[in-house]
Amino acid sequence: MNPQVEAALLGMAGTIVAAVIGKVPYDKLTSSLFRSRKNIPEIMSARYKAVWNYSSGTRAPVNDTITLEAWTKNNQFKGFGDAEHGTTRYKYTMAGEVTPTRVLVFTYRAEDPTKQSNIGTATLMLPNDPDRGVFNGVWNGLEALDKGGATVYELVGGTVTMQNIR
Repeated sequence: MNPQVEAALLGMAGTIVAAVIGKVPYDKLTSSLFRSRKNIPEIMSARYKAVWNYSSGTRAPVNDTITLEAWTKNNQFKGFGDAEHGTTRYKYTMAGEVTPTRVLVFTYRAEDPTKQSNIGTATLMLPNDPDRGVFNGVWNGLEALDKGGATVYELVGGTVTMQNIR
């Protein structure tokens, strides 16, 4: 083969490989490989209905939808929640990770700093099939209580379930 043609083809192949690698950020590629090696399922770009119960067994008076937005690095992710508590709607941010033992753990915090009671953590086990199964776990957080006209903050906790609603 003509050396000039060979050099042109080699240069073209190198350009194509560089373009493909450039389209997939290095962190995303290594993150995907990490999760694949650790058998961590794909749970991003999904919405989940969350049910929060107090340790007493009574259901917390909140309607909540959680969106797991994107992997950020390795097994870590970011997301957000949309909650309705009575007539008040609020949004909160989330950050967490999924361990190789299929434990999902995250912290949540209200986007509006005046809603100080919306901050806490949750730890859940991933089901074998995250698309159809239910995530079960526990939570702890801060709750605002009205005691004689004064707002008092208390740490509370209980169980939480998340069901995929895509």
